[in-house]
Amino acid sequence: MTRTYTAASSEVLRNLSVILLENPAAIEHLPHADAKSLERVLEANGLEASLFELARKHGVEGLITPERLSAWRLSKLMSEARSQAFQEALKDVAKAARGLEIPLRLFRGTQMAFEVYPTPEHRPLTSLELLVGGGREAELQTALRKYRFFELDTLTPISPEHHHLPPLERDGVLVTLFRLSSRDARPAPWEAPPHLKISGSIPGFKSAALMVLLCDEIAERKYSHSLRLLRDLHEATRRLSPDWRQVVQLAIESERTLEVFAALSLLEELLGTPVPAEVLLELKTMVSLGKPGTKLFLKVARATSLSTPAPHRHIEILTRLLCQASRKTSAQMRHSS
Repeated sequence: MTRTYTAASSEVLRNLSVILLENPAAIEHLPHADAKSLERVLEANGLEASLFELARKHGVEGLITPERLSAWRLSKLMSEARSQAFQEALKDVAKAARGLEIPLRLFRGTQMAFEVYPTPEHRPLTSLELLVGGGREAELQTALRKYRFFELDTLTPISPEHHHLPPLERDGVLVTLFRLSSRDARPAPWEAPPHLKISGSIPGFKSAALMVLLCDEIAERKYSHSLRLLRDLHEATRRLSPDWRQVVQLAIESERTLEVFAALSLLEELLGTPVPAEVLLELKTMVSLGKPGTKLFLKVARATSLSTPAPHRHIEILTRLLCQASRKTSAQMRHSS
């Protein structure tokens, strides 16, 4: 059976930022095939609910075809229901961590949903992601069984090299507890998770660290279905006004210059989010792939982020280049130290 890949056309690329951030009704101006192609990408990225909210905010629902608007409305209703379940789950995780004095932080998309977006339903989640400190993630995983969370059976065992435990599930809500990966043991430049106060919410990361972690997650996904994360970066940039100098410094310290450079380049190109030219230039000079390798990486990353499903050949190229850059960067860091 031949797999059919849907990739974005030049028309979609020109209108993407307007549709996603300003006027969702602009999708109706695309050629029919392009509109259907973009629909699949938006659905794969879980962005339909936010598009419905944006259309309602600007009063353009009447300009969107009934079938498309109905699908977006349904996604919004489901997002609201799931958001409530995620909020209840987070309360129980926090309660368990407080009881055992286990340090905890909101992680990546979970921090975006609960701290950056106006409300959690504005950023639909597939899993609650939390970073556990002090090497106590297994202890918290066990404690959560008392709150009716159970480990999901997986066909592929989670190896010790992975930086998270097997996901937990309760009533359709997934919870994933992360530990710092071996890559971050040098030591990690991130803020250590704090012990939770008796009252108050679970804290997240400072804006620069959050930006780098989101860039890293995009690369971790090999840029597949990364449009939602690029939108996260856009919102973090707009709402948190990160210190770009700190973003660059963290990218260097955590050996993620390629990941941060690529994500910020795509952010500016696809969503039109301003990134200081000197930031991109400094990161680019530190990417150890050379000009042809960097150009190829961005080209394939762009195509993959707007394809559904992601072509295997793209994933293979990105994996190879990421590994190549990581080895060279690590060697350079060891030599400089």
